Amino acid sequence: TSPIQFRRIASHIPDDRVGMGVLPSLSVLENLALTSYRRFSKFGFLKFNELEQYANGLVDKYNIVMPSLKAPAWQLSGGNLARLILARETSAECSLVVAVHPTFGLDVASTEETWKLLLELRKKAAVLLVSEDLEEILQLSDRIGVMYKGELVDVLDSEEADAEKIGLMMGGVKVD
Repeated sequence: TSPIQFRRIASHIPDDRVGMGVLPSLSVLENLALTSYRRFSKFGFLKFNELEQYANGLVDKYNIVMPSLKAPAWQLSGGNLARLILARETSAECSLVVAVHPTFGLDVASTEETWKLLLELRKKAAVLLVSEDLEEILQLSDRIGVMYKGELVDVLDSEEADAEKIGLMMGGVKVD
């Protein structure tokens, strides 16, 4: 599908926060509005007050620490950039969220917050988690698919998955 078709049904939490997740020179407000600005525009004009209220709500809900909504995104710490992207991507109405290494480089507290948000998100959308963090995979997944050399080795229900089975699968061994 095209990126436009993808965006109609899905959100994307990229692993490269600065390169793909935000536009560093744009403000926090502008970055939060990147995927939802149409909801706040009429005849090509932004309803700025509504957009600002929406952004403030996301900042509060996701605990984004920043100087102001007008501050450029490059001023945010890695954890706050991750929260900004999570806020924007998980607040969109979609049926699929693709989360690629969503907690890479985050501290323990930010990782736990992110896990809680992703678990909550599963109630309203499917979440495709792409991760190399085995603990994260085991904590968040209902089903676990393992790839080896670009091929899917197998898919396990999380109840039957453990580190040993997944390790074998990562080596290309199909377990039964």
